[in-house]
Amino acid sequence: IRWNVIFSKLPLRTMQDAARAKMWQWQGDTLVQAMFKTFDISPVPLALPDVLPSLQSGLIDACYNTPLGMLALQWFTRVKYRVLPAITRVIGALVVTRHQWQKLSPDQQALVKETVRTYVAKATASVRQYEQKALPLLVSSGIEDISLPPDDVNHLRQRSEQLRQELAGKLYSQALLSRVLALRDQYRQANP
Repeated sequence: IRWNVIFSKLPLRTMQDAARAKMWQWQGDTLVQAMFKTFDISPVPLALPDVLPSLQSGLIDACYNTPLGMLALQWFTRVKYRVLPAITRVIGALVVTRHQWQKLSPDQQALVKETVRTYVAKATASVRQYEQKALPLLVSSGIEDISLPPDDVNHLRQRSEQLRQELAGKLYSQALLSRVLALRDQYRQANP
């Protein structure tokens, strides 16, 4: 739905600067851990509630979130820069185990599917609307944008593609990765 961006107390103008930052990593997030390792960033793993106090104390000086997340969690009060481009897409899911799902009757399953479809669409639209309002608020608070140099961006893309392949069979199956990439390519063709 949205994009995570790096925010920092310090001006991270290059990936070398980012490698020296004390970057937050959501504790237990193996994908972000692998991504940061690929980018030569040594993160500081912390639970979400520990990020603001860690920004305040100096344990970390950089984090990632959406503009709306930065506002909602008040992290924006402790950073000065937004580093572009965005690093990851934010997604969400409602997960129900097969065991629990099969306890529901077909009518109940249909009702759950329809209810989720309706309310997820409304929530997505609402979050997107608030996200558009959040960025100007961050800018008005004094947060400045920094764009990484094109060579760094190209390097990040290449390393991300390699990492995506390296994680196949570890974090997700090769079949799932192939399916996702095919759907991505199909979407890009239909929406140039």
